Amino acid sequence: IESRHLAPNAFDDFTLADGSVTGNQIAEGTIERRHLRPDAFDTFTLADGSIDGDKLGKSAVASVHISNGAVTGQQLAESAVTAQHLAFTPVRSSSGKPKLQQFGMTPFVLTGADTQTEVTVLFDEPYAGINYVIVGMSNNQGFQISLKSQREDAAVLEVIRQPNCNLSYGFVSWIALGPSL
Repeated sequence: IESRHLAPNAFDDFTLADGSVTGNQIAEGTIERRHLRPDAFDTFTLADGSIDGDKLGKSAVASVHISNGAVTGQQLAESAVTAQHLAFTPVRSSSGKPKLQQFGMTPFVLTGADTQTEVTVLFDEPYAGINYVIVGMSNNQGFQISLKSQREDAAVLEVIRQPNCNLSYGFVSWIALGPSL
């Protein structure tokens, strides 16, 4: 007896025996998502690499999904972290606002009987105005360093040799701090 020998309504109450339908009887691609209940799988394992960025919804990953130590400097884009992202102000003024700090070391030489010379300090980054602080000191106590003039992009420090000093050269170490552009 084949199915063509049976009438369309030959069985009113028809039940398949347990285990009578196996994977061999199911044609490839015939069971679709719509055939499955939402809770059809109690335990479900995803294949390694099966979830990529295309499968994640916008805002799907939150801070609770990121393990401690998972984000390192390698994951941060260049210039991604700025002063506004920091929980502290790295260099701040009495007003608490961030300031630009620059520093360096500049050599100087006094020629002949000269007792003073000027050292021009050029900044890598100009300040927003001339209301910045610059401090200089020599690598030898026989020289006094004073501020002679300042511009947004440079300052001139005056080096004066003290009477008891017989050196004619040295270094000015300087640090400048003020509002950035």
